Amino acid sequence: TLFRSHDFVGSAEEESMGYYPSDPMLCSEATDGNVPHSLEILYHQAGCTTANEALLVVLHLLMWETGYVTQGCEGKSLSMPGLWRSRGVHKLQYTHPQCDDVLATLSCVPMGNLLVINATLNIKGEIKHVKCLQLSPSPYVGAVDQEQNVAGIYKDLQKLSRLVKDQLAYPLLASARHALNLPDIVGLVALPLELQLRVLRQLDVHSVLTLSTLCHDLKMVTNDPFLWRFMFQRDFGDLPLRPLDTDWKQIYRERSEE
Repeated sequence: TLFRSHDFVGSAEEESMGYYPSDPMLCSEATDGNVPHSLEILYHQAGCTTANEALLVVLHLLMWETGYVTQGCEGKSLSMPGLWRSRGVHKLQYTHPQCDDVLATLSCVPMGNLLVINATLNIKGEIKHVKCLQLSPSPYVGAVDQEQNVAGIYKDLQKLSRLVKDQLAYPLLASARHALNLPDIVGLVALPLELQLRVLRQLDVHSVLTLSTLCHDLKMVTNDPFLWRFMFQRDFGDLPLRPLDTDWKQIYRERSEE
């Protein structure tokens, strides 16, 4: 549910209000010189001054792509967490709809040329250490400059996406569900969020609504606003400019009743 930078056509005023381009892009689809528009927004919002901070912005975006929600920001648009930048240790905290009441924390510590990421889970007050991932910014982040095109700063995001999701995001979710004695997820709900959305984009609206009644997890993903935005454009042909927090499901319903 992300954005292609080269598809955005709008004024600076529109961008500041949260408008977005027409075609979603994931970090796994990025190429050098072409990055998700959401990454551009996050980068400028964060005011990055170091390569480590620029890497943290991508890390946060990849967690969001995997279905994690910033603690205290449920239902809100993607943004950097409050107080994410701190002296010595950067902390990113998330919940996930597939394991309620579990708080996942990424404690990120710059050490020389590395960013050391310690992932822990807070499960009913008990802290469980899950993963430790060390990333070097240099393969993924070039010279950091607020005036530079963001697409020129980041590189090899496809590799970084696989690394973070396979070694951090998904194992963290699996550990949380195991600790809660939740059953293994199979079928459509077992797929990563981005793949679920790609499957749903192939379905007609009646099928999507039917899936939404089957379980809590499918209800969550079928309510994704960018899925409904995609279906609106696919089924009705036009796409008016709207703010990021637009309820596209409601807009779709209103148009279908006309």
